Amino acid sequence: MARGDLPALEGTGTFDGELAVDRILARREEWSLALVRTIDGDPKGARLAGLLNGADAGDRIGVRATWSAHPKYGPTLQAVAVERLGVDERGAVEEVLRAVRHIGPSKASELVERFGEQAIAKIDADPEAAFKRVSGLGGLRARESAQSWKRLSPNRELHLLLARHRVGYLVGKLAKELGRDAVAKVKADPYSLTSLHGVGVRTADSIARAAGVDPSGPERARAVLSEVLREASMRQGHVALPVEQARTAALGLGLDPQVELPDDLADLADGKTLVLKDGLLADGVLWRREEAVAGGLRRIGGAKPNALLGKLKVADPLKIDGKVLDAEQRAAVVAALEHPLSVATGLPGTGKTVLIEALAQLGGKALGDEQVALAAPTGRAARRVEEATGHDAKTIHRMLGWVPGQQAERNEEEPIEAGLIVVDEASMLSLDVLQVLLEAIPTGAHVVFVGDVDQLEPVGAGKPLEDLIESGICPVARLKTIKRQSQRSMIVHAAHAINRGELPEFKLEALRAQIAERTGAEPPELDRDVFWIERDGPEAIADEIVELVTKRLPTYAGVDPVAGQQVLAPVYRGPAGVTELGRRIRDGLLAGAEPLGKTGFVTGEKLIATANDYDAGLVNGQVLRARRVLGKGALLVEAEDGEEIEVPRSSLGTLESAFAMTVHKAQGTEVPVLVIPVASAHRFLLDRKLLYTAVTRARKLCVLVGETGALRTAAAGTGREPRITRLRSLLTD
Repeated sequence: MARGDLPALEGTGTFDGELAVDRILARREEWSLALVRTIDGDPKGARLAGLLNGADAGDRIGVRATWSAHPKYGPTLQAVAVERLGVDERGAVEEVLRAVRHIGPSKASELVERFGEQAIAKIDADPEAAFKRVSGLGGLRARESAQSWKRLSPNRELHLLLARHRVGYLVGKLAKELGRDAVAKVKADPYSLTSLHGVGVRTADSIARAAGVDPSGPERARAVLSEVLREASMRQGHVALPVEQARTAALGLGLDPQVELPDDLADLADGKTLVLKDGLLADGVLWRREEAVAGGLRRIGGAKPNALLGKLKVADPLKIDGKVLDAEQRAAVVAALEHPLSVATGLPGTGKTVLIEALAQLGGKALGDEQVALAAPTGRAARRVEEATGHDAKTIHRMLGWVPGQQAERNEEEPIEAGLIVVDEASMLSLDVLQVLLEAIPTGAHVVFVGDVDQLEPVGAGKPLEDLIESGICPVARLKTIKRQSQRSMIVHAAHAINRGELPEFKLEALRAQIAERTGAEPPELDRDVFWIERDGPEAIADEIVELVTKRLPTYAGVDPVAGQQVLAPVYRGPAGVTELGRRIRDGLLAGAEPLGKTGFVTGEKLIATANDYDAGLVNGQVLRARRVLGKGALLVEAEDGEEIEVPRSSLGTLESAFAMTVHKAQGTEVPVLVIPVASAHRFLLDRKLLYTAVTRARKLCVLVGETGALRTAAAGTGREPRITRLRSLLTD
């Protein structure tokens, strides 16, 4: 039955329309039950069940559903598709009120309860008196709230408009960009908002309907194609799409009304927002970014080599700190010294780190240590290089003095002061990072990209390292020989087997026989550092992993239970996904730990920084431990090197719990003990590159838990759609 104060909404067959969510009655991972109502002048209520796409009380939602008869509650809507359109008027008013000093969610709700949906007008009449009627607001706090209310008043109409559609967070940016006419401009062209992060076409459609904007115009069509291209770049890593593929994807979004596209999409390609060339449609920003990267690589690679580096005599055999480099490594060193642009790539155990150490020493000998710059995309990767080479290493962002979204301190006018620049973990380099890096490299400097091209491509669009290698415009050293010190490791042999598309051999003697057959030589003694545990189904896999990490592995491997172990999963959702595994492991390892205020974390929790925030002292990929809450909602965390960092409340959103994480987040890192779920339920994301990248993150022990069929399928083929990029052709044309 529906809400007691509303007549019941009933029907048969299908329902397709807009509803408001009154209350969530129950919520499971894949199922929710909500009380909903129609939003016309004579509202009627019903129950809505199913996957509600995160909808919550106060939301306006677009619903496609079928009617069913519940034995206890009567007619019930079973959701087929639910789209969050915004919030109802009460929810919008509450969001506006929450922006006022001292007014949080509970006080905003109290004000609306007291004054109704006319709360804004009634507060405007006498702000201080209105705020004094709120529990917990005395004279001084009420006056400060009133002053805050008046300061916010110029943007209130804009805030209310945006809040109705859940994009109130854009009010400051839009007010600054659009000025006094912001409301009129947003209503006139809501689709211009889709160029801002987080605003999709459906949200723009909702604003357009409210403003009476014609949905058949070119602005909407252009916005739809831009959204298709953004999704293709974020999900598949494509820089561009074939025209007809883009058209099909746009029509497949299921928008209401359907988007109207011209027969020739060139009519929509303005060269700025959308670019159409050679049968490809692309987002203008990505199109120009890839061209800028190509130009930067050609500039660096086409420069005259540094004479001091070229004159160096490279010993044969080459020894670095007692380690003898093989012919492949030595050839990579020679290429890096003789050519301004070069690449060294290889699988685990083939000596990439020793190669970097050799370049740092030889480069320092020729140019001086201060003229050699070592860098990596993440803080952990930079520290690993520094520890291995004894030479200073920095993250790329720190070397550039760059916070994404701002101008880098190092650029064409103020380039990096180095004659030899070595970038490790180059497979992680995204187009945006590479563009800023290349702009800051002076012509004449030698640049060496070192990485494993067989690992996962970078987050975001493109595959710069692979395209550079395949272009043939610079020397590429391929390290293939497993070094003697790595031949004992079953982790290394498992990674190489996966890379070949084979199922790893987990039995020690069988693997020794396999190595002997492949090499024709006496196999080495092997370290038992890889284990396979067969379990069937995600629930059983998850149970085994939680048992391993919380009870058995810390003692077996002799590692810190929190800092010394890491679970890597392909997906977030499900029993064997990042979210649920992380929660269970935290509860097992830190049972009874004290909650740290409103942060959502507990004392001792393992965290990861998901963005660079140099003002807060955080580097993307940095692993931390939560210690205690400080004043003003700040959080004290401890870095892996023991450094304490005070993270202000405004930066807490960049921190996530890290007992389990995705493989992408672990790129560039190594951990002592690694545990990986291998489930057929993850088959759409679990492929050879992901599995290979995950296994190569283990330093001391790797445990895979799951289904043999899923492991065999993942190793045998990629199933990964090749990324559509232009960089290779741009470099060779």
